[in-house]
Amino acid sequence: MSLIETTLKKWDRAAIVRSRPRRLLNEQDSQSTLFFPLERLPLCLHPRVAALGEQALRYIQVQTLYHYLNGIANIELDIINDSSYKLYKNAVGVDFPLEMRLDALTVVVDESYHALVALDLINQVEQMTSIAPLPMPKDTEASYALAQSLAMGDERLRELLRLVCVSLSEQALTTDLIDVINNEDIFPTFYLVMKDHVADEGRHARFSQQVLSHIWRHSDAATKQVLQQPILAFLEGYATDAIAKDFSACMLRQLGLAEAEIIDIIADTYPATHVKPWETNNIVTEQMLVALNKSGILADLPIADALHAKI
Repeated sequence: MSLIETTLKKWDRAAIVRSRPRRLLNEQDSQSTLFFPLERLPLCLHPRVAALGEQALRYIQVQTLYHYLNGIANIELDIINDSSYKLYKNAVGVDFPLEMRLDALTVVVDESYHALVALDLINQVEQMTSIAPLPMPKDTEASYALAQSLAMGDERLRELLRLVCVSLSEQALTTDLIDVINNEDIFPTFYLVMKDHVADEGRHARFSQQVLSHIWRHSDAATKQVLQQPILAFLEGYATDAIAKDFSACMLRQLGLAEAEIIDIIADTYPATHVKPWETNNIVTEQMLVALNKSGILADLPIADALHAKI
């Protein structure tokens, strides 16, 4: 059996695009009172926001759902697929074996399907709730972090650095999806869509771990040195709350709050912090650190000694 046949056989058994039906909203969904996990909605815990009533809180839940699903689509299409296709073309600065290049091509197919499913669910929820999505932010945390990282990097290593960051994004996305479906009270179809997605992302996370390890094994000392600070910049950028703040302010404006009140609510909800993300217990950052450690990258970063006991 040829390598491409083997790759397709494995992918055909595992990929959700080959084995799951289209998820359609139903009567249970229409009766649901939870459109997004409350533990991920700090805005709703603010007394002034809670005082707006159930309809306002429902509006925030639905808009946050749209934001989350739109972010998934953008990460998959604009970030992961771009680097995955370049990996397949062997155009990232490090040579990859054909088996890994073919696996990267299956990632492109999977991620395109995930984006389509996310956009489909946004459309279905809009029809069910009659709540139209607000204009979505141009950036996600991943694209923001990637821009910060690339701005610090050597242009000659741009695609290699991009692939490192994208591989870390896969780790982050997988962890985030698992966290979302920990709440089974969410409306049923969203739970099923996310559970389907996790089935693919677990496989992608294993692949991205292989990619990180391969890059570091086949990079010389000078390349590793140049990549260190941009990798840390990516970790810091991914932890930004700037996008959440802006979108929260946008939702509050739609709910009729005055600008001065919005500023106070945002300041209360997202207090300023000067702590580095690797000094916190953020589960997404921790998973990226685990991936960096397994691939041998963390040992070459200047934060390695401080994190020795944590990883």
